[in-house]
Amino acid sequence: MLHQIEAKILSALSSKMSAQQLASACNLPLDSILSFSQSLRERGYVSLSQEERQDCRLTAEGQRFLSEKFPEERVYAAALKSAPISSLTNEERAVGVAWATKNGWVNIAKGEISPASAPEEPYRLAKNFIRQLF
Repeated sequence: MLHQIEAKILSALSSKMSAQQLASACNLPLDSILSFSQSLRERGYVSLSQEERQDCRLTAEGQRFLSEKFPEERVYAAALKSAPISSLTNEERAVGVAWATKNGWVNIAKGEISPASAPEEPYRLAKNFIRQLF
């Protein structure tokens, strides 16, 4: 004998559906759908398949960095102008200096930043690829 939730699931199934779609169609919590679907599978009433899906989305911060450059890029640009560290924004000092130094783009001495080497091509290619995606 079927539990009333199992009967509701079976009557709502129209074709291959995601658990979320089925939860919406049955007006039931997703946890209930997952639990009772397993019970129906064990008794041979339904077959279940699992698909893994990965999404990639830029955060608001990522979108901002794509439009106005990453902090380390802005630090490198400031280094090209021999700007003092005091002229950098808080974000550039807190994040950009560390990354620009770690990447080998800038040197810091006596409160001044100077360019060490230009950002490498893979960095530029990766950033252009991200721009094309979003």
